Amino acid sequence: MAALLLCTIPSMAGAATLADYVLVDKSEHTLTAMADGKPIAVFKAGFGVSPAPKESDGCISMDNSDMKELWEMVRVPVPIEIRP
Repeated sequence: MAALLLCTIPSMAGAATLADYVLVDKSEHTLTAMADGKPIAVFKAGFGVSPAPKESDGCISMDNSDMKELWEMVRVPVPIEIRP
């Protein structure tokens, strides 16, 4: 059931600007939502620590409130760039 929820397109309520690109910068511990080449929101992000369990290696963690805000400003599919 969780996979089904992750594939659901979120509602447009509350989303003023939609992100067309997401940049994850692991060295800065940030996840940035971008629109037209400009940042529209920057979130603090955490990353799995090596050695990590196989299931969480490469995972990105965020606060629930930040995740909800990000979810409302992107539409699937959205390109995501992950920088080391």
